[in-house]
Amino acid sequence: MSFWIVLICFLIWVLLTGVGLSLYSLRVTREMGMGGLVVTLIWIGLAILLARGIMSALRSIGQ
Repeated sequence: MSFWIVLICFLIWVLLTGVGLSLYSLRVTREMGMGGLVVTLIWIGLAILLARGIMSALRSIGQ
């Protein structure tokens, strides 16, 4: 049962994070132009890769 609770919490977190990143990228584009948006997208991509690596490492530890 705790797996489903964790999954639901994770999905809610992902949804809220996605909305927050969308709003932030719109603000960055308005204030800094396309160059700022590109830099922001690169940082977001690096954060996603880091999170995937951490999740993969935790999964391999759990097995």
